[in-house]
Amino acid sequence: MSNKKAELDKLTEIWYKKLKNSGFEDAEKNEIYLHRDARSSRIFQANKSQEYYDSVLEYYIMAEHFLNEFKFENEHEATIWAYHSQGVSIRDMVKTFKKAGIKNVSRTGIWRVLNKLTLEMRMMYQIYARKQDA
Repeated sequence: MSNKKAELDKLTEIWYKKLKNSGFEDAEKNEIYLHRDARSSRIFQANKSQEYYDSVLEYYIMAEHFLNEFKFENEHEATIWAYHSQGVSIRDMVKTFKKAGIKNVSRTGIWRVLNKLTLEMRMMYQIYARKQDA
């Protein structure tokens, strides 16, 4: 086995030299880290900044406050927002509603409700911030 391993290592080294001499730039520095240009990689996406995670946390805290402060038009909207404020995906919401026997529910419908309520939340807290500044 060690003879085959040595042959493989030698062959790998030869080919890496040929690739380097041809101008090829490997997206993988090693098995864990990727170059900056490999942006679609799961590893790249996992290396988000602390600022990103803080902003996501802040959003969900704001969504939770909105759940408790806003007067929803109906129970359906309130339930959708409650799931959203807990980080439940739209796809999982659809599954949950269908398991509960609620028909006529779709990802598009939930997405529309969430977009409407997100706009309401942004307007509500922008107005609130302006009142505090005044």
